[in-house]
Amino acid sequence: MSVEFEDVSDLCAMVDAAKTTLQLPSTATNAEVYHKGFEVVLQHITTTFSHNTAKAQYLRLAVLQDINITEKENEATYHLAHRVGASYLMHGKVKRAETILLLALSGLNKLHGDATDVHPEVLKVCGTLTTVYERSGDYKKAIAMASRVLKAQEAQLGPKHRETLSSVTNVAGLLLHVGDVQQSEDLYQRALVDLAQVVQQEQDDGPTNNKPGKTVGTGKEQKGVELDLDLDYLTCLGNYAILLEKKPDPDSQELALSYYKRALRGKETLLGKKNPDTLRSLSNLAMLLESQGSVEEAQVMLTDCLQQRTEALGKDHSETLSSRAAVAGCLLKKGQHKQACQEYQTVLTGYVTTLGPSSPMSIQAVSDLAYSLMANEQMEDALSMYKKATALRLQKYGGSHPSTLKSFFDTGLVLVQVGQCKEAVQMLKAAEKGYADIGGREALREKCVGIIGFLEETQKEGEGEEGGEEV
Repeated sequence: MSVEFEDVSDLCAMVDAAKTTLQLPSTATNAEVYHKGFEVVLQHITTTFSHNTAKAQYLRLAVLQDINITEKENEATYHLAHRVGASYLMHGKVKRAETILLLALSGLNKLHGDATDVHPEVLKVCGTLTTVYERSGDYKKAIAMASRVLKAQEAQLGPKHRETLSSVTNVAGLLLHVGDVQQSEDLYQRALVDLAQVVQQEQDDGPTNNKPGKTVGTGKEQKGVELDLDLDYLTCLGNYAILLEKKPDPDSQELALSYYKRALRGKETLLGKKNPDTLRSLSNLAMLLESQGSVEEAQVMLTDCLQQRTEALGKDHSETLSSRAAVAGCLLKKGQHKQACQEYQTVLTGYVTTLGPSSPMSIQAVSDLAYSLMANEQMEDALSMYKKATALRLQKYGGSHPSTLKSFFDTGLVLVQVGQCKEAVQMLKAAEKGYADIGGREALREKCVGIIGFLEETQKEGEGEEGGEEV
């Protein structure tokens, strides 16, 4: 697809610079440059227009759109398609990334036949598609892709290879998304134990730069390396903290806080404070602090994270929007309801634009906006948004999913506040039935039963009074 540039000389200059870097003749076509290294063109754009992130994003996406990945059906084309798809993903264009990556996967599957489950390039595409499906909220597909990669790595590399253990951590996180807490925790603990053994073995073996899968420092830095300076271990530790944070007991909360702090300190040392992975750890730590009442401290951290992500990724990238939502949550807790509503509206618009209206992040943004509207005493607007979130969750997840049941409950409470008690009872009964069916939510079920009982008794009393007056 061709793109009309506002200033063609900008792109020409970037392509010419890339020709020099790639050691291509000045007569090389754009297609030849893109096939050998379009990433170099993207990097030149990023560097040249670092002062104008909007224009840099525009030009980078224009380059990606201008690459022909359907001209020839061969290995090189499918490798190029994988790289282009991964670049779209990096720029937050998840749907476009999925389309191109599926083209690459389909082509590679045809080329490699029986060997497709173990072919390195196929597994790379599967790994990138895992991230695509995770970002779009299709966790079943994400788990299937990640499990395919893990199975191949266990067979080819062994169960305790670094790459294998990274996949174990990845699958554990995806299982947590679908509520399989026990299996997720088992995998996290397996990865932490095995990674500790790997690091210890590498310490005992001494420094070397050619060990398969080795990622702990280089040269002298490897000597005496600690777990908290091992990137794979830190990643697993930080992700495991997400699981621990969800547990209600204080010990798990404290352990989660400790793990988040360790992960952040280690990544700042290894990667620097502006690295995207470091910023994820910063965001996770800040949100836990906010939930524990340290709102001012959390807001400072989250605002810094938002600024860094906006500059590096653009304002509509999913991770930037996640930071903006987190900042809005702090504003809400501080009573700045109007500002929170404005921020949540920006978040919702961004998610719908980049991920579509039915993505989990978009639906959560609808729910967040509804809550902020309610806090700002815009009850009718809040009710409309809660109903929208309920309908979207019902369509995407079904009536027994915890998120859908939470929407039933929240919508029921708002209906009570606006005086629509009959409809409120219907919503709360749907929530109560769902909690009874899935089990393990007895406190929530009892809360529904209590509110329903009160509303029904109030309705009976009202009907009795009306009847008395008629007599």
